[in-house]
Amino acid sequence: MSDTPEIKSRSVEGDDPSRSIPASATKQGTGGMASRIPTEGVSTKLKVFVIGLTVVTFVAFGIFTALLFKKSTSPAPAPDATAETQADTPLWDRQALTVAEKLRDAGLYDQALTQYERYLKNPNLDLDTRSNVAYIIGGLYMELGNCREALTWFFHSEVASAETPWMDDRNKRIDGCLHQLKSSP
Repeated sequence: MSDTPEIKSRSVEGDDPSRSIPASATKQGTGGMASRIPTEGVSTKLKVFVIGLTVVTFVAFGIFTALLFKKSTSPAPAPDATAETQADTPLWDRQALTVAEKLRDAGLYDQALTQYERYLKNPNLDLDTRSNVAYIIGGLYMELGNCREALTWFFHSEVASAETPWMDDRNKRIDGCLHQLKSSP
């Protein structure tokens, strides 16, 4: 008899001796040989948890893949469109009106016009508010000496709300701009 211990073989599938591998080769870290996943002695709760986690992972991966595919196939918005979307929020609209009034009071009419026009992009404004802001914009264009643009805004004001407290002044300004345009070459 020899002093070396005998290595017993275990069958991988069934009792087919041609498919058996040494028992020491089934342990992890043994030269690249595949290890068997233990099924005996593992609690049912652990098995359910691992299976559930696997399902959740596959579902999350599927959702991520679908969103990535959708994003890759949809056209990208223009850079200016993104800026406009952010600028058109209701909070910004209220701020734009306040900023416009401050700019107007400071005599910065061009900058005030930009803010008033941005404010008018809010689709939730009532017609009286639109008429008032259009009237103010027309007045600013008159101050800048641009009667053509002033008339456009005065007419916007008139169409939005004909009966307003500023109706008489608006009509005088319209007449004044029309007279100025007729008399200029």
